[in-house]
Amino acid sequence: MARRHGARMVRPDPSVPQAIWRGGAFTLEALTVRLSAPGVLSLRAMLGMRREELLEKHSTSPEHESARFVPDMQDSARWLLAAFAAGGRVPAVRYVWDEEAGDWAAAAAAATTAAAAKSDKAVSWAA
Repeated sequence: MARRHGARMVRPDPSVPQAIWRGGAFTLEALTVRLSAPGVLSLRAMLGMRREELLEKHSTSPEHESARFVPDMQDSARWLLAAFAAGGRVPAVRYVWDEEAGDWAAAAAAATTAAAAKSDKAVSWAA
């Protein structure tokens, strides 16, 4: 996910809520990725950086970053570049907690629709 670059490069669609929590799952609504030419070059450069170089250029506290920092940054760069190359539109995605993996995972629409139907509460945040 593009959490570290999101503020500058991912623009929410103002007509929809950006995150909806319902029935133990959350949905990230559609997004538009807009990159400038320097932004594209910066992300591509990040993909070719060694760990030490990436930490030096993109971390405020390199000695305290987790082992996932560099792979997360490079995954974010790949995600942004792929979304931009695909026209900039990122469709809505619904996630549920995967106990086995210990992480959030994209959910099948049918399963999350059933879970959402059981809940009478919905919380949404506008960007």
